Amino acid sequence: VAGTWQPAAACREATGLVDGSADRSCAVGDAGELLCWGLGFGAAPVAVEELTEVVGVSVGDGFGCARHANGSVRCVGSGPHGQLGNGGSAGGAVVGLDDAVDLGSRPEHSCAGRAGGQVVCWGRGTWGRLGNGDSQSAATPVVVSGLVDATHVSLGALHSCAVRMNGRVACWGRGDHGRLGDGTTGIAWVPVEVVGLDDAIAVAAGAERTCAVRA
Repeated sequence: VAGTWQPAAACREATGLVDGSADRSCAVGDAGELLCWGLGFGAAPVAVEELTEVVGVSVGDGFGCARHANGSVRCVGSGPHGQLGNGGSAGGAVVGLDDAVDLGSRPEHSCAGRAGGQVVCWGRGTWGRLGNGDSQSAATPVVVSGLVDATHVSLGALHSCAVRMNGRVACWGRGDHGRLGDGTTGIAWVPVEVVGLDDAIAVAAGAERTCAVRA
């Protein structure tokens, strides 16, 4: 890991919206600026100049995405599998996304929750982690099948999950170790429902497991 976190005024003033990957972390500051530290940034938080009016941040391996107050999402960094979401290899606005209310990224893919309850994902599609029934990578957002009432999304390295308005949780992607919660250990190319959970208010997907907070 290059760079070690040290307390700094810019970091202390962060709003608490923070995310990190294996070698870097980012946080949203009080003024809507994006502050990052670690590999490529140094040992203390620095502002990413091209990203302002930020209300949410997510960090993958070699790339990061910011959700802006107007609902747009902008990703910067490296995107060999479409992780930048704009169809190209240079950072910019994610195509066709102007109503994002939630955002998550992990090593090779990202997903966003939209204002109407739909979820879209982009990046590497192996193991079904994009949730559209396909294993192909997507350089622009694809719609997650069957989700129209999502309130929160969370991503693991090889799977993704969403909380629904009715308190149920849906997950998709690689299911070994039981991380999808549907009682199986196979791949779910489209969302499957977590067994016995109907009062979730938040979900957190990790590398090989998932947890939910109940009401």
